[in-house]
Amino acid sequence: MKKLMLLLILISFFGCLGQQASLKSNYFKGDDDKIGEQGIKWSNEKTIQKDNFDYKIISALRMLGYNFEKDKKDTKPIHVRALEQFKESSGLSIDSEPDSEVITKETLVELDKKIKVQEEKYSLAAQRFSLNEHVIIDHQNGVTKEFISAMIVTSLDALPSDLVDLERENMLTCYIRQCSASAGNNIRSFIFEKGTTNQIQTLPTNDNFDFYEARFLGDKEENKVTVERVMPLYTETTVIIHEYAHYLDSAVYPEKQGTKQGIIDTEEFYRISFENVDELGDFPIYPKAGTLNIKSGLDGSSFINSYAMSRASKGYVEDFAESFATYVVSGNSFRKKAEKNEILKEKYNWLKENVFNGIEYDTDLPRVESNYGYVFDGELKTLQ
Repeated sequence: MKKLMLLLILISFFGCLGQQASLKSNYFKGDDDKIGEQGIKWSNEKTIQKDNFDYKIISALRMLGYNFEKDKKDTKPIHVRALEQFKESSGLSIDSEPDSEVITKETLVELDKKIKVQEEKYSLAAQRFSLNEHVIIDHQNGVTKEFISAMIVTSLDALPSDLVDLERENMLTCYIRQCSASAGNNIRSFIFEKGTTNQIQTLPTNDNFDFYEARFLGDKEENKVTVERVMPLYTETTVIIHEYAHYLDSAVYPEKQGTKQGIIDTEEFYRISFENVDELGDFPIYPKAGTLNIKSGLDGSSFINSYAMSRASKGYVEDFAESFATYVVSGNSFRKKAEKNEILKEKYNWLKENVFNGIEYDTDLPRVESNYGYVFDGELKTLQ
């Protein structure tokens, strides 16, 4: 009897060992039982419920940098294609179905392995973001707050150090004033009274606030996400840098002591493409009425893209922000375009000499022309 009892105990013990969690990342901790032996077929619906495990897989792919941009030539749902790209790059077989994909245990283990590596990187970067403790996420299946903080830090780290301040006052001023301006739905500030949806429009004097980075989350609806509205990670990086460029621009904001607001004197930059800069008076000129006129003879080839060439009222400041962002994230493309246009060359050289202290970037993020399938590696490299 004693031998039998001992045998049963050993069987039970080793059985428990065999059932120990195989997933090692904090993100997928406790998710071992989400997928059966046959795997689960991933939804091909454009709208995903956030309680659905599919949304967690989408979030994991986003944190690994996989693209969620629609390619007109590819009829597959974008999240299905992103999963296929992950499987292909990981040496895993893909499903034969034209518009769906199976998430197997092998897939989940491989995702978990790569997420664990990224978690360590994101955690270190997030510690440098002064607002990290205030970041809130949309759902437990969404991206992590460390990921959000790390992407902000990683993006701004690409800039010359004299332009960047990750401490509280500068980051709060930036995200209240400008750095979240493109969130949509009339949201300007990403800073909210803690536990509410009330935006804070002035610098808070206490810690009773939340940082809600709506752009990273796709749809801001409480329980679902429309996958095609999820912004590709490389686009996020560019938007962060673009908005920060506005914040640095003396045409948009006056200098504010203790911050980086308005520290770049851009008057000569705007003179390159616009003819009546003097008529609008002293800087900052953005809040004032009036539109700058593009110099006679200039066309779209003299601007880095159509958005930079905006003729809308006050739209001229996009020329600086788009040129600044492209200089950093798509330096190779900017230089190629500048070879063919003297005005673009003048803008590039002005940025190089007056903003970037001679630093140039060996970067190819799809800013000037989109590149479906691009996987962002989280680094913006300077030329040696």
